[in-house]
Amino acid sequence: MYRAPRFQQVFAALGVIALLAAFAAPLSAAPPDEIARQTLPKMVKIYGAGGLQGLEAYQSGFLFTAEGHLLTAWSTVLDTDYITVILDDGRKYQGELVGYDPRLEVAVLKIEAEGLPHFNLHGGAHVRTGSRVLAFSNLYGVATGDEPASLQLGIVSAPTTLQARRGAFQTPYQGPVYIVDAMTNNPGAAGGALTDVNGNLLGILGKELRNSENSIWLNFAIPAE
Repeated sequence: MYRAPRFQQVFAALGVIALLAAFAAPLSAAPPDEIARQTLPKMVKIYGAGGLQGLEAYQSGFLFTAEGHLLTAWSTVLDTDYITVILDDGRKYQGELVGYDPRLEVAVLKIEAEGLPHFNLHGGAHVRTGSRVLAFSNLYGVATGDEPASLQLGIVSAPTTLQARRGAFQTPYQGPVYIVDAMTNNPGAAGGALTDVNGNLLGILGKELRNSENSIWLNFAIPAE
């Protein structure tokens, strides 16, 4: 039976030890529950149009100014004159659509409020392949009032470029994305926030996207910068 040379066995053992050490390292400078406590108030739940052909009437979003500007996904949920925005503490507001970009599939809403906790869109946070990340969203619409948004822990599989080649991915967006090793892009999660383990904004969660060639669902986020 073939046996690898001893130096190869040593290198392999060192590689395993390094990998285990990386996963055993602390997630962040602050405890995860503290990061969640600081981040969740920046998230919102959005309710609007839906119901036709099984389309959801809800999605996620996050605040990026203290004056009530929020970023979310451009979708059929916003195709209505009355958009409801619910803050983390349960307060409800009518959202006004102030801008959108169908190519990026993002939209900006505004609510009449001040002094709100919010993300910094230009915080300068960066990640690489293997970096741990946090995904905040109202997936499946489980939060309808003052319930907190859902939190998922994942890993960046690869920063890459999304290309709708040969109709594999039917999306108008073709640009940089973070591919995430977690089931982040579920119904209602579009417009959620992807952060690093310290709660710094990395990007916005994309809409559900399936490869038409192999039926594999893609979990991704569009970088904030």
